Amino acid sequence: MRRAGTDLLPFDENDPFNRVADDLRRGVAELASRTLKTADYRGLGQTDQLQSMAAGLVTGMLGVLFAHIEDRGRDAMVEWLIDYLPQARAQAEGLFEGAECCRH
Repeated sequence: MRRAGTDLLPFDENDPFNRVADDLRRGVAELASRTLKTADYRGLGQTDQLQSMAAGLVTGMLGVLFAHIEDRGRDAMVEWLIDYLPQARAQAEGLFEGAECCRH
C-alpha cells in the first residue's frame, strides 16, 4: 500500500496506479451525479443529503476493500484511510480549483 501524505505528485498517465485510482474516482463521481438527480435525494434536507451520500460512499468503499483483505487487516486498512484523508482532501480540492461549476 502506498504511504499516505499530503505531498502531491502530478498525475502520471503512464502509472497503472494513477490510472486505476483516476478511473475509480470518475466512477464514484458519476454514481454520485446520478444520485443527485433522484427524488429521494432531492427530498432530503442538505444535511441529510450530505450524510446519506457520505454513509453510502464510505460503507460501500469499506465493503469493497474488506472483501480483498483478511479480517485481521481491517483495523490497519481503516487506520491507513484515516491517515490518507488529508491527501484525498488536497487532491479533491485541487480538482475544484478554478472550477465554477461545483461551488455552493
